[in-house]
Amino acid sequence: SSPGYTVNDDFPVTMVSYNDAIAFCDWLSQYEGKTYRLPTEIEWEYCCRAGTTGSYPFPQNQKDEYVWWLESVGDQLAPRPVGKLKSNAWGLYDMPGNVREWCLDWYSEKAYQQDANLFPEGPPADELRAVRGGCYMDLDAFSRSSHRGYLIPTAVVANQGFRIVEVLP
Repeated sequence: SSPGYTVNDDFPVTMVSYNDAIAFCDWLSQYEGKTYRLPTEIEWEYCCRAGTTGSYPFPQNQKDEYVWWLESVGDQLAPRPVGKLKSNAWGLYDMPGNVREWCLDWYSEKAYQQDANLFPEGPPADELRAVRGGCYMDLDAFSRSSHRGYLIPTAVVANQGFRIVEVLP
């Protein structure tokens, strides 16, 4: 499929539905003999924050050093190569920007009103899947650590990707 920009091997993978991301995790798990999956929303935010407690996981006056967003990409609305900006304190790149990322959870407006110990993976079922992070076409507020979004699981868009976590024994 064509995302509307020239695809580069250094770019994050986009045009991937939730189901595609799950299939990749299943394939990689079988291929490597380990268990991989999408992060839960709680895991994603914890990793994005990397020990910070403010609204943003980076010094606000240094935003362009850490995140690809609408003003930093200029007229070329497309992802940028992964890992070219500064990482967060835990060495993770592009968490708050570049492309939004699928999470394992179903989306719920009330997710954070529930006890996370009862529902560590969010609500048991719904129609929408949670996505986290901002992207190259978003305004400033979308790169907050707590920013949440949602898509139908079959959605395939040019600003949506995923990252995976390895489940340790």
